[in-house]
Amino acid sequence: MKAGAAMWSVGYVVAAACSPAASVLRETASADSPKPKLLDRVRHAVRARHYSRRTEKAYVHWIKRYIFFHGKRHPAEMGAAEITAFLTALAARDGVSALGSGS
Repeated sequence: MKAGAAMWSVGYVVAAACSPAASVLRETASADSPKPKLLDRVRHAVRARHYSRRTEKAYVHWIKRYIFFHGKRHPAEMGAAEITAFLTALAARDGVSALGSGS
């Protein structure tokens, strides 16, 4: 290893709450290692599952929309009320439906 190079390791544990779509990503890291940013952790988890790059980009896009909708608050600080508000705004304001057909 080169001198001055930072080395870190992070372990990921995924727990399905209600469905695979509602997976929760928890991390286990040593105290002295830098914590990877949220979207980097998402990308790592998606790649570990061998999803396509387009799927990865879509997940990151929707997570960014959710974060910006709530004034750049971290998702760990939010809960069911914020999710409901975001989905309601998507349906009412943006015309996004659960089926993606716009109806």
